[in-house]
Amino acid sequence: MINQLSLLQELIHRYKIGIGICILLIINSINGFAQYDDSAVYRTNKVKHIESKVHFLQFKNSNDTCLFEVKEVNSKGLLTSIRQNYMCYGSQVLAETTFEYDAKDRVSVVTSTQNDNLISQTKLAYNTVGKISREETKVIDPYLIQINTNQYFGPDKTPDSLITVQVNNADTTRFKTTFTYEKGKQTRAEMVDLTNSQPVSKHVNKYDSKGRMVRDEFILMQSYDNDDITDFTYNEKGQIFKSQSEISKIAAEFYYDKKGLLLKTFYYNKFEALEREVWHKYTYWK
Repeated sequence: MINQLSLLQELIHRYKIGIGICILLIINSINGFAQYDDSAVYRTNKVKHIESKVHFLQFKNSNDTCLFEVKEVNSKGLLTSIRQNYMCYGSQVLAETTFEYDAKDRVSVVTSTQNDNLISQTKLAYNTVGKISREETKVIDPYLIQINTNQYFGPDKTPDSLITVQVNNADTTRFKTTFTYEKGKQTRAEMVDLTNSQPVSKHVNKYDSKGRMVRDEFILMQSYDNDDITDFTYNEKGQIFKSQSEISKIAAEFYYDKKGLLLKTFYYNKFEALEREVWHKYTYWK
């Protein structure tokens, strides 16, 4: 499922590339990132709580299994929190991201903490057609307040372009993003920094004859270490079965139960060796 919650999760994952660009990515990728949290499936199955345990295959002589992630889901099928235990991977970090929603079930506040310390908070507002019109982000260390205001041009559902005015503490920068579509799906988004006259990013999606995303290409012009190209394949039920990076060659395979819930995920390294398994356990609303 591709939705604004998924895009905000992507925003959290991409904080390493710089807060200014990260906030803009949720605007420039309206249909861009394939995610595996499906609110409709959660709602249909009355999912309340998800625990994900990781098992490391390289430790052949031990049962090295660790509870890495816990997700909380409200009765509408929307994620309200994601807690991640990076101690499973040797880092002394317990991270949590929480989500709040407005009356129309759109993400309104995203809060990120590490080891119970506030890291950042983003507040979002929407225009009359449901697109994000304003974002206000506060980052604690180093302290930063950033406000983005967004103006769209063209059709409501498929805008031709977007102008973002970003106020970053005392500095103001203007960005322009142009969009390309095929059969109503966004296939390209290119962002330029108008203030400094330089390209920022390119995001290209490809779809199969059934309208499913089969390739997702993200290029960050000023920091190529963050580029990625991901290919997707699907099972006979139309669920994502495999994703693989064309650059790192790291791959993941996804297996589902009869109800459509993700049951297990297998991760492979660039040598096609299985490195770890993640098993997902669900509890439900009564």
